[in-house]
Amino acid sequence: MLFLRKSLALVMIVSSFFSTATVAADYREEIGFSLLTDANGDFNYKAFEIILNSIFSDDKNHQNLKKFISDNKGNCGDTGCNLIVKSSFCVAEKALISFTDETSIIKVKKFVDGC
Repeated sequence: MLFLRKSLALVMIVSSFFSTATVAADYREEIGFSLLTDANGDFNYKAFEIILNSIFSDDKNHQNLKKFISDNKGNCGDTGCNLIVKSSFCVAEKALISFTDETSIIKVKKFVDGC
């Protein structure tokens, strides 16, 4: 019975600690948003271009870049990809991502498509 009381007391102490203290924090979303938006909250295409070139600079045939775009609901062809940044009823703001097989340079520009 004493073991049960001590165990229950320990559980209560641990529970009260976790309910009043922050155990973990994850700020990746906020950091990513800050890196990819400007002061007005608009998507920063130049920053996106720099990041893509940094990550995928050694990506021969751009297969990893194409997988990244596909994983993020975009689509790719032989010389480029497009990725919807935001959309509304009939307007989509897209990142047009272009590349060539001869170089590893990736270019990104804004494109607005709509009705």
